[in-house]
Amino acid sequence: MSMTGHQLKIARKALKLTQAKLAAALEISDGRAIRRYEARQGNIPGPVGVAVRLMIEQNQEARTRYNAATEEFMGIVNALSEAS
Repeated sequence: MSMTGHQLKIARKALKLTQAKLAAALEISDGRAIRRYEARQGNIPGPVGVAVRLMIEQNQEARTRYNAATEEFMGIVNALSEAS
């Protein structure tokens, strides 16, 4: 399953990581790459999404925060869609 830039940002915040710390955990050169991924409208590179999803799955608190934030976001999207 692919991950969007917005989902990456939600996951990073759920993990309570800065962009630089997430980059270091993923062995990416620096936080600028994470910043660029989060700004993308489309999907981020597959290995990054897989690694972040595994990080979320292994951390119960982060998984709970991620799921709550995702549900809140989808509620907003659905409300805006219905209002159009």
